[in-house]
Amino acid sequence: MVVAFIPPILEAAAARVATALAGVLVGVQADKIIKARQESAEAAKSGVLAQSDAASSSKEKCPPCPAEKGFPTPRNTAGWSETTIEYQQRIGGMPAASPGYLTEWTFNDVAFDGFDPGQCLLKEAKAAYDNFFDEYGVPQVWWKGEPPLMGEVARQAGAAVPRPPVKLKWFFMEQVSYLYFSRKIRSLFPDIIVVHQP
Repeated sequence: MVVAFIPPILEAAAARVATALAGVLVGVQADKIIKARQESAEAAKSGVLAQSDAASSSKEKCPPCPAEKGFPTPRNTAGWSETTIEYQQRIGGMPAASPGYLTEWTFNDVAFDGFDPGQCLLKEAKAAYDNFFDEYGVPQVWWKGEPPLMGEVARQAGAAVPRPPVKLKWFFMEQVSYLYFSRKIRSLFPDIIVVHQP
C-alpha cells in the first residue's frame, strides 16, 4: 500500500476548494427553490390559483339545518324558581317572552330550551338539580323526577334528527347532577353532548 504525502498547504487549499464547491451546489439548489416560489407567487397574482380557490369555495356550502324548520313557543313558568328561569334564559339564548313565560324552540313536535341555527344546535338547560341527590351523588329516595327527565332525553333524541347535522346539547348548572346524568345520557345516546356549565 502506497501512502502519498500531501503537503499541508495543498491540503488546506483542497479543503477550501471543496467548501466552495459545496457552497456553489447549495446556491444552485437554493436558486431553484427561490425560482419555483417566485413562479408560484406569479401564478397566484395572475389569478390562476385565486380563481381555482374561488370556484371551489363557491361550490362548498353548509348543509341546511333541519332544525330551522322549528318555531318559537311560549312556555309558562308558573311555579319555577328564579334560578331555573334565569339559567334557561342564559343557556337557551331565546328571545324574551311575556312576563311569566319563556320562549322555547319546538322542532318535530318536541320542545327544546334553545336553538342556535349557526351550529344547528338544539339545547336543554337543567338548573338546581343537586338538591335531589344525597352526599354520595345518589338520587334521594323521595325524588321521583328521574324517569320524567330520562323520558325527556329520549323524546328529544328522537326529535333532534338527523344527527348530524342536527346536534343536541344538555347543560347542567350543578356538578353532582351533571356527573350522574351525563353517564346515564351518554350510555343511551352517545351522540348527545352533555356539559357542566354553571
